[in-house]
Amino acid sequence: MSERIEEIGIIPFGIESWSASDLRVNERMSARLTVSAPFPVAAFERGRAATIRLNSAMLGLPAPNLIDTEKTIRERLAEYLTRLAGPWNPIGGQFLGRYLAFLDTEVDRHRGEISDRLAPFGGLYDPRDVLYSAPAPLPRAFVHAPAPDTRSEPGAIRPEDFVKVDFAFLVGGKTIAALGLPSRLTPGTLRRLQERLSAAGVTTVSFAAKDLGSEDGAVFRELLGHEGLRFWKDETLPIAPGRPELHF
Repeated sequence: MSERIEEIGIIPFGIESWSASDLRVNERMSARLTVSAPFPVAAFERGRAATIRLNSAMLGLPAPNLIDTEKTIRERLAEYLTRLAGPWNPIGGQFLGRYLAFLDTEVDRHRGEISDRLAPFGGLYDPRDVLYSAPAPLPRAFVHAPAPDTRSEPGAIRPEDFVKVDFAFLVGGKTIAALGLPSRLTPGTLRRLQERLSAAGVTTVSFAAKDLGSEDGAVFRELLGHEGLRFWKDETLPIAPGRPELHF
């Protein structure tokens, strides 16, 4: 593994477990590090105010097959994320559906400003296209939160230093964990999980099914914060999900 591994952070997601031996760290001609694995994994530069978005190539949205050709990008994205959330996880599917609906509301709220920003492109883009610039909810995500008094070897990535959460967001370089309630964990295990997340500087937001039905989207506003809520003005041009990642 590259000696520069300390420069990047990773969030494996959409899985029940993983092994560090499956990770491949590649150094490009641009001196940029990338991470690949046989499972979805988001990588980001430490110390940089990065946001992982719905249009990020790291999300791994598969190309449409013959069955999917009639589906919209939004439908394919929703189905893909729901699949990553795992079977027998109704609150996970509900979370994703309500999150996308919340983003629709935010786009409608700022439709006038978005239209003004896109006007120079002569109708090439629809205001709804900016939805994919929103932060991505990474289902069944593993975030870095070492146990207290744990000694980490330089350059080592150890699964035991990560904890699993229902959803993770990376917004402006900060990791936010969403935990569904009621939890499948025992009260003691849940408390220790929250303590590890807090000690690692990870913001935690808990939600129950009733919170997802709130018309003001309070739980999503808390998750995204001020920086995440301005997604519709972050990127100059709207970019759809599913594009290949380019390396130089």
